[in-house]
Amino acid sequence: MVHQPSLLILDEPTAGIDPLLRTRVWQELDRLSQSGVTVIVTTQYVTEAEHCDAVALISEGNLVAYATPEDLRRRALGGEVIEIVTATSFDAGALPQLEGVVAVRQQGPRQLLFVVENAGLATPQVNDAIERAGGAVESSREHRPTFDEVFASLVTAHADRDKIGSGQPAPGMVPHDVAGQR
Repeated sequence: MVHQPSLLILDEPTAGIDPLLRTRVWQELDRLSQSGVTVIVTTQYVTEAEHCDAVALISEGNLVAYATPEDLRRRALGGEVIEIVTATSFDAGALPQLEGVVAVRQQGPRQLLFVVENAGLATPQVNDAIERAGGAVESSREHRPTFDEVFASLVTAHADRDKIGSGQPAPGMVPHDVAGQR
């Protein structure tokens, strides 16, 4: 650091240090980045990706994904996610197709997850649709998965694609010749 480099490459700079010191290290790296230094960091702590402008996820020597942290979240989930809790049991099947809604997952009798293109625009539309279908929204919020969840989702999807390409069934998938016998 004495020679004020324009490029700094660090291999796991926060490994083995306590959380308070880890925070200070990332504050210093952010300061260096803001001053124009290009900082490249490798880390086993996936949550540290939040601090980066761009993230390359590597698993088993393969580049799984490369994007901004927010773009990786969207890619892992298929969009942004709204978590809705209703006052009483509500069946997501009662909802009509909504513009901007990619998918709906029933998490429990009162809990729904909506994968949407834009959470800010879709939240009022989703809340209104639930009300029109006879439900009552108790709460709604944007769900932001942790980077551990993002990493696991993207790496699993990458591994599943590799298995499909190799002719082996991906975990949880039924082989084609067996599926036809059901």
